[in-house]
Amino acid sequence: MDLIYTAWDFANNGNDPIESGVLKRGTFDCDIDDGNDFSFLSSYDVGDDPYLPMLIDQYIFLEGTEYGGLVTNRKIDKQARTIELSGLTFRGYLDTKIVIVPSGRDFYTVNADLRSVIRELFRDCYMPSYWIIDDVSNITVSYQFDRYCTLSKALNDLCEKYKLKMMFRHENDGIHFSIVKLDNLTREVELSKEDYDHISLTITQKGDYPNFMIALGKGELQAREVLYLSSLGGVNLSSRDAIYEGARVITYENTSSDNLLTDATNKFNELMANFVASEYGSYITTAEINSYDDSIELDIGDIVNIFEPIFSVRLSVKITGKLIRKVNQDKEVITYKFTEVHNG
Repeated sequence: MDLIYTAWDFANNGNDPIESGVLKRGTFDCDIDDGNDFSFLSSYDVGDDPYLPMLIDQYIFLEGTEYGGLVTNRKIDKQARTIELSGLTFRGYLDTKIVIVPSGRDFYTVNADLRSVIRELFRDCYMPSYWIIDDVSNITVSYQFDRYCTLSKALNDLCEKYKLKMMFRHENDGIHFSIVKLDNLTREVELSKEDYDHISLTITQKGDYPNFMIALGKGELQAREVLYLSSLGGVNLSSRDAIYEGARVITYENTSSDNLLTDATNKFNELMANFVASEYGSYITTAEINSYDDSIELDIGDIVNIFEPIFSVRLSVKITGKLIRKVNQDKEVITYKFTEVHNG
C-alpha cells in the first residue's frame, strides 16, 4: 500500500484535496491502540517533495486503511536533515471531542436506532462535516454515558455493550466512519505458523494473580473493620486462618464504605476478570502476531483463534490493538495485539 498525503482546502471550505501524492522515503509508524498516534520520519533534501514541510493540519495515511491521521506536529532537524510529522490517528481524534451533558439533565442518554445516535453524537460533539457516517448496524441502542466523557469512550462503551466494532478509512470525499457488529471468526480463522508462512507469533501468560484480599474499612486501629476474601473457587468471604504459605495477598482500603464486603468483592472480581482458568491454572494471556501476509486483515474487536504448535496452546482471542510500520516503499508489517476471551 502507498503512503499518501492529502492536503485539503479547509480555509475556503473546500471538500476537495488541493494536492496529494505518495511519500516514498521514510519510516511510518502507526499505533492503533492506547496511544492512537502515528509518526513519519524522513530525510529531507533540496529536490525532495516541496510540499512535505508544509504538511501540518493535513492528512497522511496508508491508502484504503485507517492507518494514519491528521498531522498536528512537525519537527525539522537541520543538522540531521530530517523532518518528522506526527499526530493522532482517526481513532485518536475522537479523544479530542467531549460528550457534553445537555443543560438541565444529569446525564447524556440515548434510546434510538444506532445511526440516529451516531448522528446525534457527532452533531453534539462538533465533529467536522467531512467525517462521513457510513455503514451502521440496524439496531436500537439505549445507553447512559459517563458525564463529560470523550467521544472515544462513549463509542467504545457502546461497542462493548452491543458487541460492535468501529472502522475508519480516508477517501477523497472525507473520512468514512462505520460501526457494525464485530466478527467472531473463530470458525474461519486460526492463525498459526503451520498455516501462514509470513507471521511470527508470541504468546505471554501471566499467572501472578492474588489469592487473598484483606479489605480495610471504617474505624481506627483495633476497631477498624477488617475482612478476608479468597479468590479460590471464585471470590468469596474467607478468614485469616485460610491464608497459606506462598499465598499472594493484596489489600483494599475503603474508609467510606457502608458495605465493605460488597465493595471489596466487586474490586476483587474486577482484578480477577482478565485471569482465565485453564487446566494448568489461571492466567492473563496476551499475544502478538507480526504479519507480512496480505491475506490477514483484521479489525479491532474481531475474535479469532490462534495456535502455538510447540506447546500446543490454542486460544480464542480478541484483537485489542495494531502496530503498523512501513519503511520506504517496502511492504508494511502489522503487529496484532490480542487478549484471551472467555468462552471463545
